[in-house]
Amino acid sequence: MRRLHGLICAVLTIFVGTEAQTRNLTELQRQLLADSAKLAQDTCYPYIYRDTNAYSKCIRDLADTSKRASYKKLGVEYFGFAGGLAYRRVGQIGAEQAALEFLKRFRQTQHKLKVSDAEVCASVPGDCTTRIAQMKEMESAPPQAPRLGVRCIGQTCRMEPIE
Repeated sequence: MRRLHGLICAVLTIFVGTEAQTRNLTELQRQLLADSAKLAQDTCYPYIYRDTNAYSKCIRDLADTSKRASYKKLGVEYFGFAGGLAYRRVGQIGAEQAALEFLKRFRQTQHKLKVSDAEVCASVPGDCTTRIAQMKEMESAPPQAPRLGVRCIGQTCRMEPIE
């Protein structure tokens, strides 16, 4: 019982300590975060419907205009995650892998800038309670890449999941 109490206290200390390390964003920082997420949405999101690789490359190209951590980079990477997550729900091949890639990337940038989950989530319209829960779920149990194979019908070939 004593060990369990110690473990609970340690976990709470880590959680509270992590939240205490975040800072409140200024209105300008919030706007920069939201504007860069919107830029990623307008520029890259149209690609995800047909080609998740093109979507991911577009997000990477936008985010990598700055090698340093910045609110612009965070907004773009976060939208990369949110966009992949949205298309994961409809079963788009590669969307889950895109979401996982940008989850890892935005987490690094978020940590350097000390921005809370709630602040970064608010940069993209939607249900933050659900999105933050999905984020934590993906971190605790990352999805495996699907096994793909080529299927041809007549002269048309495409990649499909192998069951």
